[in-house]
Amino acid sequence: MTPSPRSIATTPWVLEITIAAARAADEQWDEQRNKLRSLAQYDPKTHTWWTRIGALDLAGIERLQSLLDVARIYGTHVTLTPVKVPSNWPGPVFTDNAEIANIVNAHHDENRAIGELPLP
Repeated sequence: MTPSPRSIATTPWVLEITIAAARAADEQWDEQRNKLRSLAQYDPKTHTWWTRIGALDLAGIERLQSLLDVARIYGTHVTLTPVKVPSNWPGPVFTDNAEIANIVNAHHDENRAIGELPLP
């Protein structure tokens, strides 16, 4: 069962991003795979790519935007899931929902999906 952001709001968490690559002709498949390889790790058991983000700083936003751009270009399926911080996670962590909620709310009136947000 996937925890909701509300259920983990009192403990540190990271955003786990899972990407299912889209079927494509050989050339497009190679392009898609090369882009995903630079952004995420491949899980051969599930045949998906994954990465984690612990802050919506410039690096986190750029990574998320790049993954969503791959989805737009190639039709990959991207899933965002808040998860408790893994014991081996070396990076920053979220400690509440306000950071993500503030970004979504700030751009809500622009009628854009979160993946279409421009970098400030």
